[in-house]
Amino acid sequence: MTLDKQQGAFVENKLARWSPLSGIAFVVLYVTAGVLFDDEPGSGASDHAILAYYRDDGNQLKLEVAFLLATFAGVFFIWFAGTLSARLRAAEAEGGWLSRIPLISGAAFAVLTVSTAALYQFVADAVDDNPDRFEVDPDTARLLTNGAYTLSPEAAFPLAAPLVLAASLVFLRTRLTPRWFGRAGFVVALGCLLGFLGATTGLFLLWVVVVAVLLMRSAPSSAGALSLRPALPRSDEVLARGGYSRAGSRRFSTAAPTFGRHLPSCAL
Repeated sequence: MTLDKQQGAFVENKLARWSPLSGIAFVVLYVTAGVLFDDEPGSGASDHAILAYYRDDGNQLKLEVAFLLATFAGVFFIWFAGTLSARLRAAEAEGGWLSRIPLISGAAFAVLTVSTAALYQFVADAVDDNPDRFEVDPDTARLLTNGAYTLSPEAAFPLAAPLVLAASLVFLRTRLTPRWFGRAGFVVALGCLLGFLGATTGLFLLWVVVVAVLLMRSAPSSAGALSLRPALPRSDEVLARGGYSRAGSRRFSTAAPTFGRHLPSCAL
């Protein structure tokens, strides 16, 4: 292995070791965005309350920041899903297919999560961009708010259920995590499928944090085993250049360099 390849492998192993932190970053950003979105008027609010809320400059900025945080959360979750898939693929027996599911499921969840945040901030963004032309319609705001709720707990979380279920099945068949955690994953997956109940968000986020921590703890320390020194030639390569034979007899190189054409190569 050349020096460049060794350096590339070293960086790749470091990245793989710390990649589970993307799950924790997702949770932090997701919760922060949810807190910022929390005081947005619901469909049951009065027309006056909806108009007053969206016309406030501070509320407009808050919702736009929340949308950006939710977008970054989606990015980190896709990275986390890819990391989880890679760890599951390494733990599965050859020909395993469960490890492919988390990446697809995670990407679908991330897309709907970002779409939900976009719906929540559409009205505020329109008012901020065109304060003199855009008139807030309370019914439109209610429609977008209801649509956002439908996309998040009722659609996004059920799409995350295959990620949790596939990971839990591999956890039970391997030693990647404790067995009790693999069994607990079935409860989390069921909760995601029942996302319309609105009580499973915290359970799923907690599961992501625990998985991230467990993957960090079980990460192979192969990065430390890599050396950035040039690799020594193998014994067969030494013999091919003209070193000692396996029987101990010395043999001469048949392709000595030009500056030593008449000299035998030195045995290592």
